[in-house]
Amino acid sequence: MIDPPNFSIIIPCHNDLTRVGDAIDSCLNQSGEHTTEVIVVDDGSTDGTQEWLKDQYGNHKIVRLIFTPNRGPAHARNTGLGISNGQYIVFLDSDDFLGQTQIQSFSDTITRNGKLPNKCSIAISPFVYITEHQDQLSYRLMRHFEPPRLTANHATLNKGILLTGNCFPISSCAISRHLINRCGAFDETLRWHEDWDFWIRAVAAADTVAYTAVSAETATKIRCREGLMSNRERMLESKREVLFRHTESMPWRLLRFRGAWLCAQAWRLIISKAQVWQKGAINLTPRPHTP
Repeated sequence: MIDPPNFSIIIPCHNDLTRVGDAIDSCLNQSGEHTTEVIVVDDGSTDGTQEWLKDQYGNHKIVRLIFTPNRGPAHARNTGLGISNGQYIVFLDSDDFLGQTQIQSFSDTITRNGKLPNKCSIAISPFVYITEHQDQLSYRLMRHFEPPRLTANHATLNKGILLTGNCFPISSCAISRHLINRCGAFDETLRWHEDWDFWIRAVAAADTVAYTAVSAETATKIRCREGLMSNRERMLESKREVLFRHTESMPWRLLRFRGAWLCAQAWRLIISKAQVWQKGAINLTPRPHTP
């Protein structure tokens, strides 16, 4: 019997022919001592991505290709999750890619904080924003969690922090299968903010949240693209739906949505600045970028 891999990296993809290869290759080029499987779920692409994936990775021993009708990223991630075997899951968007030692950093952090079933539930890496062509950084390198950082094992506080907005992109986390079984998978009725809804549930159910080392090699690269947030009204409605479903018993839910959101953002600012004052809480030291 073959042992399950340490990590399953699930990459949902839709019409991303020019970018998905960077994501897959970043998984295959990881250094360190760990085992992985890469599951690419093509969500009904019509730009030739499916044919290209078959040609480039169809015979790769650790890459599994799944092709589904277009039903959105939540369905694609759930499809990959359903066939995955790893003890920990990494959800990597097809236009993002991993630092060279990121999976090893996840592994080291998990080991340091205790393994399954009930110790390190979520490991979070740093992340940086890059331009479409990867030729410069959009923000300071390693501007590490100016949004509030989650605490190690205080689920109620962590959920409250996440209700002020997501604290990290989905591509920068490793989450235990044990925790996903506890909190549930992605809500496929949400077209946007399905990752925020998922993290609110996951973090509230997590035993421990831990952060990895901070370096360019351990960071997810998040590609900034134009047009992703073009439908602002539908995005706002989606944000409202997620926020209200998780705040049914909270008094400030009775406020108008925009007023409640302003209150949440003010609290978010207070928390993040307070954490900056704590020694070692957040690393905001800018680092030079080497082209």
